[in-house]
Amino acid sequence: MFCPECQAEYRPGFTHCASCDVDLVDTLEQARRAVYEVQHAASRDNDQLLWRGTDLQFYLQVLSNLPIFGIPYLGQPAIPPVPGEPESGFLGSDSIEFDIWVEEQSFPMAKWVLRTCEESRQEKLQDDELVKQGKAPALVVPPWKPEDEDESRLDRTFACPLCSTDFAGHIDQCPNCGIAVYSRRQAEQIDTDLLSSISHRDFAKILRAALTEAGIPFNNSQIRSGNIVSTGAGARDDVVVLNSDFERAKQVMASVLRRWEFSTGLSVSASRNPLNSYWPVRANDNRWESQDLTAQIWSGTSLFDLSGVTRALHTHEIPYFVGVHDFATAAVVVHPEDQEFSRELVRQITEGVSFA
Repeated sequence: MFCPECQAEYRPGFTHCASCDVDLVDTLEQARRAVYEVQHAASRDNDQLLWRGTDLQFYLQVLSNLPIFGIPYLGQPAIPPVPGEPESGFLGSDSIEFDIWVEEQSFPMAKWVLRTCEESRQEKLQDDELVKQGKAPALVVPPWKPEDEDESRLDRTFACPLCSTDFAGHIDQCPNCGIAVYSRRQAEQIDTDLLSSISHRDFAKILRAALTEAGIPFNNSQIRSGNIVSTGAGARDDVVVLNSDFERAKQVMASVLRRWEFSTGLSVSASRNPLNSYWPVRANDNRWESQDLTAQIWSGTSLFDLSGVTRALHTHEIPYFVGVHDFATAAVVVHPEDQEFSRELVRQITEGVSFA
């Protein structure tokens, strides 16, 4: 038995340190960890626990979205490993918990981001269950017309299922990913999973190295200089693996994450914050005033829907104002002249939107 403060060793039967007036722990490793955790917590600026859990993808999803809304944060293992601790000595390695901490002043907004991520996760779980049950809605495919491109190209064109790069002729392996290529038709039937999409180059580099060491193929795994053969689908920091490797890849990522601390190094320009209103030159040219924006085109609770709507309006240089109520709902208003076009944009982006 050991004291977690002075680390003195006691004979079996003792349960309390008389010098420090604290309960003993079973091992010296636990005692050292307790000291490290106290020191680590004392230096932390983010003092509000937003989330704790074991879902790696959800953990990274929340971390990816917090900086979009200007929220400082700290993401780390709930029980950080002590420096120098061997891999086998990590406590709770079978079910690693992660924490997300934020500042008190950002907590209400961070809770809104968290709720949106939870709703998104629940929708995905429901969709996945429908697919398993064979009840997923069928895709509506337009009828083929003679003037359309010959569909046999799907069998003549070869593709990589991981990076989605097309190859005009048959080759044995994708030069980007190092896996076998298939006809485009076959490649589209091979299931892949997004392992990580967090925009953090250092983490992505370490994760890719760990996957390579474990012998798990992933998108663009053979690229060393950034000279990709073709522009495959997906963002540059996305890590995609085959569905058959997904569970093993998650274990590798968990091993990396348990020794990784994320902070507000992930940032997005303030102008991209979906809660910010937008006033382009066009509005000044039309001599509009802010009070002229009176046509509500969207309202809801999903920050993801809000992001899509404001991004589309921004792309089309449509001035808009975003109103927020109790860090729970938002509404977007535009000028009446832009109302019809803006609502069509909303219709294309979201489903089941009701307008006031």
